[in-house]
Amino acid sequence: MATCARNAFASLIGIGNGDKTGPAHTVTTEDDIYALGLVLLRCLSPKFVSSQQKGSLRPASQTEIEQVLRSLPPFWQHWLRRCLAADPSQRCSAAELALMDAEIPVPVTELFVDRWADQYELQWQPSDRGTVQVYCWLRGRCPAKGEIWLRADLERNAEIVPVTMPASVYIQLQPGTACQIIVATLVGDAAVIGDSFMLTWAADVQGLRASVEGGTLVAAWDWPDGAPEAQVVVRMGSFPTSPDDPDRLARKRCFRPGYVGRFVMPIRPEEGVVYVTVYAKYPREDRGEYACGRTRGARATVAVARNVRLHYWVEKVSLLAQWLFGAEPCRLCLQANRTAALPELTLVAGETGSRPDAESGSPVLHVPARQYEQGMVIQKDFRLPEGARIENTRLLMRGKTHDGVRLIPERGRVSKVSA
Repeated sequence: MATCARNAFASLIGIGNGDKTGPAHTVTTEDDIYALGLVLLRCLSPKFVSSQQKGSLRPASQTEIEQVLRSLPPFWQHWLRRCLAADPSQRCSAAELALMDAEIPVPVTELFVDRWADQYELQWQPSDRGTVQVYCWLRGRCPAKGEIWLRADLERNAEIVPVTMPASVYIQLQPGTACQIIVATLVGDAAVIGDSFMLTWAADVQGLRASVEGGTLVAAWDWPDGAPEAQVVVRMGSFPTSPDDPDRLARKRCFRPGYVGRFVMPIRPEEGVVYVTVYAKYPREDRGEYACGRTRGARATVAVARNVRLHYWVEKVSLLAQWLFGAEPCRLCLQANRTAALPELTLVAGETGSRPDAESGSPVLHVPARQYEQGMVIQKDFRLPEGARIENTRLLMRGKTHDGVRLIPERGRVSKVSA
C-alpha cells in the first residue's frame, strides 16, 4: 500500500515546484504537502467536501478533516494527519512521503572535532544500520539534525567528502575558505541528517590566560599561524559579542611581535568578573578580516576583588616549645583572601584599656613587603614588651595607606600553640 501511495503522491502533484496559484502568493513545499493531503482525502472519501476555494490556500476545516480521518485505516490516518497539520512546520517533508516505506536509519548525534593547524579531524560512532557519509553543504539553508532527505536531493545540494576510514575523516582547508560539514546516515534512497559543524580557515589564538596584578589586567596568548594582528575586547559581566560590542570596557589592537601576544591595561579594583576575548585577524583579499565572523574568539575570565583582606591573629607559644626550639613567646599569623603583593606591616602593642596606634603603641614586630598567596598562613614569632598584653596588639601598614588593603583582626583566634 505504501508503494502505491508513494507513486500516487508523485503523480498527483509536483512537490515543492514553486508554481504560483496567483500573482500574490508563491506556493511553498508546505503548501504543496497540504494540497496533496486534500487531494488524497477527496480520493479516499468522495463524500468529503473541502471549504477550500479554487485558487485559495486557505486551510480546510480541521474539524471536518478529523471526522473523515477517523473512518480511514491507520496507515492513511498517520500520513494524512502529517500532511494536513494546521501548523506548516509540523507537516511532513516531500522526502518523508517518498520514503514512507523505506528503512529510516538512525542519525549520527555525536560528532567529535579536533583541529591540527589547517587540518580538521572528524570522528563519530560507527552506525550499526546504514552507511555514514560526510558532505560539504554548498547552498541554501543547511538541513537540521534529524531531517529526512532523498539521497539524490542531498547530493545535488552538497559535495561528498571521501571517507577512507570507518569512523573518521581528515579535511584540510585552504586559506580564506570555510565550509559547513554535515554527517548523514544512508540506507538505500533515504538519508537522515546528523550532527553538523562549521569548519573555518580562521583559528583562535591559543592558550589565552588573564590575571589581575596590582590593579593591572594582564592577558597573554600564543599566536596562531598566519595571524599578524589581534583585537582584545574587555567587558564586565559577560563575554563581548563582537569587537564592536557597545558595552565593552576596553578595546585594543595588538600586533604580533613574536610568538606570544600580550595585553596590559589598568583596571579599577571593582568587585566582579572581567571577561576577556581575543579575536585573531588574518590578511584576506588585500584587507584584514577578524576571526569573529568565523569563530567566537578565544575567551578567559578573571575575578577582580575590591580589597585584599589580610586576616591576622596572635598566638601564645607554649613554654615547652620555647625551651626546646628557642621560640619566642608570641606568634603573629597572617592569611590573605587572595594572591597579592602587600606593603610592609608593623605590629604594635599597648597597655590594657588603650587601643594602640602608630603613635601610642610600641612596635614589636616588622613584617617586610612580600607576595601573599591565597589561603597560605604566614607566621612570625616575637616577644611582647613589659606591660603589654597579647589581646591588645594591632597590625598597621607602614608609610602610605593602601586603599585596596584591609587588615582584619581575628580576636577569637588567640590561642596557645604547643610544640
